[in-house]
Amino acid sequence: MRTLGWAAVTIACCLSSPACAADLKPDFDRPLATQRIKARSGADPAWPWICTTYKDLMLREDGSDTPAPDNATLVALNQVGRLACSKQVMAGQITLDTEGFVFEGRKGGFLVFTLVDINGFMPFRVLDAGTGAVLFRDSMAINNGITSVALDGPALRLSYRRSIEGSCGLPKGGAACWASIVTAAAIPFEIATIGPPMQACAASYRRGKAPAEDPSIVSYNVTLTLDPTGAAKTTASRKIGCEPMP
Repeated sequence: MRTLGWAAVTIACCLSSPACAADLKPDFDRPLATQRIKARSGADPAWPWICTTYKDLMLREDGSDTPAPDNATLVALNQVGRLACSKQVMAGQITLDTEGFVFEGRKGGFLVFTLVDINGFMPFRVLDAGTGAVLFRDSMAINNGITSVALDGPALRLSYRRSIEGSCGLPKGGAACWASIVTAAAIPFEIATIGPPMQACAASYRRGKAPAEDPSIVSYNVTLTLDPTGAAKTTASRKIGCEPMP
């Protein structure tokens, strides 16, 4: 079954209205319309589409019930005018590098996508809303990932709970395991020097009755500033979480 982000939950033929707007996460830009076009039958070659329309662009996604949706496409509306939601190839459409990802929302010139098939943490991507280029990649916690989205001039400011899968279990591997996670995930100096969050690990592994050798998921809060060229700057909080991989 397809696991959807918050934005995709509201797409069942939702046109812009007060009732629909109440369901949307307020930090992202509100689309003019969001539609889901269903297949007429299992053999229908026009498989389901999800179309999210803004004043200047339309985003089309594979709406089938799959953990690996096809790449989304992006069409600039100032080139072709208003479009119908269909699988028809449009002039000037851009195929996005989003296979397996679902649209979360737009802020200014940025599009945010999250992975559909998740296990313990959620990879995400930030794309340029004009060119479709991938500007930033990372992963975040599933339940409390994105906490705020805003613009700082032309730049995106995104606050989220970064979540990293380790290749080892911190309760068993201790400092050596922590060093390998720091290196592999490029954990920033201000977090790395704190050392492994052994108390948080012990508590979560005990609650989950997980073996000490199970790989650990490490998390901490991050604020990302991303400019339109893809130059990224992050600041991290010093409160580190730890959970066993599910």
